[in-house]
Amino acid sequence: MIIEHNLESDLQEYKKNNFVNAIKLNRSLTNTFAEILTYGWDDSYKWKIIKETKKNLLESIGRIRFDCFSEEELSYLGFKKFDEKGLYLIPLWLYHFIEYNQVLTCIDGRTVTVLFDYQHPGEIDENNTNQSQSNYIDSDTRFGCIAYGVYPAK
Repeated sequence: MIIEHNLESDLQEYKKNNFVNAIKLNRSLTNTFAEILTYGWDDSYKWKIIKETKKNLLESIGRIRFDCFSEEELSYLGFKKFDEKGLYLIPLWLYHFIEYNQVLTCIDGRTVTVLFDYQHPGEIDENNTNQSQSNYIDSDTRFGCIAYGVYPAK
């Protein structure tokens, strides 16, 4: 009984920290974007800031797991409900911060496990055909979200 309580308590703490980290990530990205728009930096410096921000956020906050979020939490973070089954699509701003080993569902019904190379589309072979990786997660968007998502936690 005590072990079950501790496990449930740990799970709730993890979920809370994960949600708070997603909010911190969003605010940091928003602030960086505002700085880039506001200040008269040259383009090369803007790209440097973007790359440094991504690196720093991955080091300080890390990747985000969202299959533990409720409908309300997903909506708050900008996930969009896609269908009557309750699939919530991932907002593009989270694309570079998806935690590995979580299972996502594509709008075509396929599921994919997020692996370290999920952003790599694959190689072009000698026939100029894309040999797509089976775990590739496309960043193409629909109303600000990618074609992959999660179902809310109960």
